Parts: sequence; structure tokens; C-alpha cells
Amino acid sequence: MSKLKLFSLRNKQGFGVDIANIGATIVNFLVPDKYGKLRDIALGFENLKDYLSNPCYFGTTVAPVAGRLSNGELVVEGEEYKLPQNEHTNNLHSGGNCRYYLYDVEQPDAQTLLCRRIFPDGEDGFPGNIELEIAFQITDDNELIIDYAAKSDATTVINPTNHMYLNLNGATFGSISGHEFGINSSEVLELNGTLAPTGRKFNVNHTPFDLRMPTKFSKTLKALPKGIDHYFILETLDRSFMAAVAYAPESGIEMRLYTTELGIQFYTGNQFDGNLRGKDDRQHQPHDSFCMETQGYPDAPNHLHFPSIRLMPSETYRQKTMYKFEVR
Repeated sequence: MSKLKLFSLRNKQGFGVDIANIGATIVNFLVPDKYGKLRDIALGFENLKDYLSNPCYFGTTVAPVAGRLSNGELVVEGEEYKLPQNEHTNNLHSGGNCRYYLYDVEQPDAQTLLCRRIFPDGEDGFPGNIELEIAFQITDDNELIIDYAAKSDATTVINPTNHMYLNLNGATFGSISGHEFGINSSEVLELNGTLAPTGRKFNVNHTPFDLRMPTKFSKTLKALPKGIDHYFILETLDRSFMAAVAYAPESGIEMRLYTTELGIQFYTGNQFDGNLRGKDDRQHQPHDSFCMETQGYPDAPNHLHFPSIRLMPSETYRQKTMYKFEVR
């Protein structure tokens, strides 16, 4: 426990994040509201030691592969690898140990943090010694930029993301039913009964998954009472084009999301049941928060027509995602 450390990034307005070396985890996320007051919008725990048991992946950097790999199966260059089946028959979030790995951390300045880790060959079943670096940076324009880079000494797979649970009214506020969400996507991956992709996709036209115009979540919940846990395929990879937006009228906080990734796993905190206690002893309920996990297609190795997440020794994987905050 003595090895657990917390690092703070702040700009002059107080905007910023606190990041722990365990799981390269975002613990706190301070954003000014329309009244000029800072709100912590990231769900999590009060004490750093509580992240030694983090069942929901609060703020975790999920690596090397985010999302579900069906049947815990992975084939790389003709060789089959068996992965832990930690959710039904699926391998979820690389088996889940990524929550607890300690990163080497360097803070070159008050607004930048570098987290590095080598995932040894065979760890959690994945091939290759994978070197991962995550650069967290905040700007004076109230932006959080997460920049990922990875290399491997053998052909492997890579598809990391950050698993922040956000509530733009504050971590302990409660329901996000008043939030508005927009995603620049006309196609969503179809899921099977274990929430793994079937390999097919569907058009969002005339469905509650059509979020191309920002939609109040209370309206979405009427059609989808269990919430959303789906991969939205983005329309464009132009970094200057907004991929998604979230807005909370109560706080006036708007989050705009930009990414180099092919899509977003949009999740609305469906699994909470009141038993998990977070900050200020909040017993989290379903739809207290949302996640916008930027990543490549989930389960891509098991669907050859999906864009590949393969990483070869001659390549460097890169991903950049930016969260930009304003008030209105």
C-alpha cells in the first residue's frame, strides 16, 4: 500500500485531474461549472487504498485490450491463446488485472504526467512484451488530452482506453437522466446475449441509439430502460471533428470529445445496484454516470472483417483523445 501514489495536474483556473500510479487511474477530475465553482465529475473512491479493490474499473487505463474478447479466445499469426474468462464466457478488459498494475510515473511539469509500464510476454495470456506509455496533459483551455503509445517485440494486439465514469453535475450527484448526449455515429455494433459483438452492425435510424442530435438521457431511458453498453462507430476520423458531446444543464458543464479512434464504447453505468460506495459514501445506483471509452472495435480478432487491432514489432501504436470542457 505504501507504493500507491497520487499525482495532481492543474491549470491556473484549478481545472485538472488527480492520477494514481495504480492502473494509471484518474481518481478526481475537477471542472468549473457555470457558477465558477469546481466540481469533481469523476466517480471513484475517497481513499487511494480503496483502489486495491476496484470492481467497476473507476478511472482505470484498460490495457492491453479494452472490451470483450468472446470465449476468451485470441488467435495471433495462427497461434491460439487462451485468455481468462472473467465475464460469462468472455475475456473482459484483458481479464481485469490492469486495474491493479503499478506504473512508473514521471511528472515533467505541473500539467503533464507520463505513465509507463511493460506488460510481460504471456501476462494475462497476451503475447509479446508490450511497452505502453500514456501521457496525460491538461491545457489552459480546460482540456484533458490522453495520448497513448505502444510497442511490442512480438506480434500482439493492442486496444487501450480509459474507463472514467463521469457525471457532469458531480460524482455524488446521482442520476444522469437530465444529461444530454450526442454521438457522431450512424452505425452501432450488434451484441449477443453476453454483450459481445455478433459481427454485425445496425443503422441507428428510427432507433433510440440515434444520438446524432443531442438527446436527453431520460428520453433514451424510456426506450432502453436497462441503459446503453454499445460500440458506436464514428462517422469520421478527422481529429478536428467532434466525436461526441455531453451536457448537464444543472451545472452548465459541456464536454466535447475528440479522438483518433474508430469508435466509442458508450456505457451508462447500468450495473450499479446500490451496494458499491463511492465518494462521500454515495451508494451508486444504475445510471449515476456514463463512460465514453474511445477505442478500436471490440472483439476485433474474432471478426476478421473488423478493422484489425494487431500490433507488429515494426510498428508503434498511437491513439489520442481529448476531452474539452466549456460552460453554457
